[in-house]
Formats: sequence, C-alpha cells, structure tokens
Amino acid sequence: MAWEFRRPLFDLQGALVVGIGAGDTQIRSSRFTSLGTDYSTGSYLPLTITDDTGSEVVWVTSHGTASDGVTVTRGREGTTARPFDSTAIVRCTPTLRDVVSAVANRSALPSDAHYGCRVLILNEGQVVERTSAGWNDSAPLEDDATRKHRWNQSGATVNAPGGLISGLSGGQTNTTGTLATMSGGALSLNAQGMWSLGLAMYGTSQSARNEGVEMRWPGGAFPGGIGSLFDVSGAQGGTSPSGNALHQITWTGYVPSGSVGDPISMYASTTVTLVGCVFDVFAEYLGR
Repeated sequence: MAWEFRRPLFDLQGALVVGIGAGDTQIRSSRFTSLGTDYSTGSYLPLTITDDTGSEVVWVTSHGTASDGVTVTRGREGTTARPFDSTAIVRCTPTLRDVVSAVANRSALPSDAHYGCRVLILNEGQVVERTSAGWNDSAPLEDDATRKHRWNQSGATVNAPGGLISGLSGGQTNTTGTLATMSGGALSLNAQGMWSLGLAMYGTSQSARNEGVEMRWPGGAFPGGIGSLFDVSGAQGGTSPSGNALHQITWTGYVPSGSVGDPISMYASTTVTLVGCVFDVFAEYLGR
C-alpha cells in the first residue's frame, strides 16, 4: 500500500534555491528546514511548484533533519514533470485531491487516493470515500435519476400459456441510468451493490383465468438463495374472474461481483388470452 496519509501544512511557501529539471527528484527551498523527518510513500506532503507558465504537483516522501532539500515524486494528480528555474514558487496549497472530484465510473477511481479522499461517481450519482477498507459510500443516496431505470410496454397480447416478456422499451423522463440494461426481455444489473427491482403486469380477459408474472435469475435463484420471484392469481379455486387484474413482484437485495451482468428473464403466464396488457419494469441502484 502507498499514499494512504496526506499531510498538508498551513502557510508553507517559498522559492526554490536552485532550478530543477523534469527528471530531478530533489528540490530545495529554505522553507523546508523546519519540516519533519517522517515522510514516506505512505505518509506524504503535497506541494505545488508554480512559475509564470504553469504548475506541477509533487509529493514529498523524504526529508532529513534541518535540510533545505526534500525527495519528491514528480507529476502527481494529473500534472506533468517539467523544468523550473530558481524563480519558481513552491507552496502547500489545496489541489484537486482536496475537494470532491468526479470520475465517470468506479473503474476510473484513482489508485493512489489517500484516506479521506472523496470522489463523485457520475454514472451512479454517488460520492464515495477512500478508507482502509477501500472505497465506501460516504453520502446518503439522493433522488438521482442516473441510478433509476425503467422499461414499459402497452397494448400487448399474451396468449396461453404465456412466455418471455419482450418488446419492453425505455424513455421514462425520470430515469436516465445506464447501470442496468435490457435486451430481448432479459434485464442485466451491471454494478455490484444493493438493487431494487420490480415487474408489474396489468391485463384484461373476458373469462376467468389463472395468470401471473415471474422473474428468473440464471441458475434458478436470486443472490442470497431466494428462488425465482413470482406473483400468480390464486383466488376462487386458483383462477381470477373475468375483467382486469394487476400482478406485481418486487425484490431488494445485494448483487455480488460474481452476479453482475447476469441476465434476469421476465415471464408472463396465463390460461386464456389476455389483451391490452401493460408491463412495467424498474431497476434502481441503491449503492454499495
């Protein structure tokens, strides 16, 4: 492990004693003489070197007693190592790592983040914080459309005995997420963490029937050992009377890394033809 502890100092600023090249790992300033001697790759001091043409962030990893020189790792936090002459100013000042920055997804989280570093993951709408246990959610989830997904179908006909629900499409104005995807009647959850799922069917028939909806995880069981989810009419001898009926199933649970991307199939079943059916599927990512 490295770069766990970030140790900024207040009011540290001074000029370089001598210029440096892009490959130098020693920098000198009279302001360094009072620094401590316990810096390392696991406990570093962030500095910014600035001149009239730009800046570079360096991390101090070593300092000798009363020395005006420090050992640094060059070109940190997205900056590039470059030459500076003796007119350059070195200071400890807030950088991008000291505020909440943003990345597109979890795979883009910085590998050299310090404990307490906070990053917004854009496709989850979630702020996470680096701890000794890794990246943990550091803020409550808000009502963010980027974590919500919805698909629906209307005016469908379901013939007995039923089958895979297909023809679902998106387009809900309050859902813009891409963490879940739908293909050919199969729903895939593409992120590890807590999820909430639902499937609803509303249909009409002119005669009594037995009908229902079902969600099937590959292998026959949802994470946690729960079997397929289903809702089937069971009143009056296992049938529903003629007319309208609504069936709905929901699930909230944790999707482990090994189950990410598994296709969850959705089925409708009926003993008679159903007309004017409306299907609605939702999937909301609740975070890690």
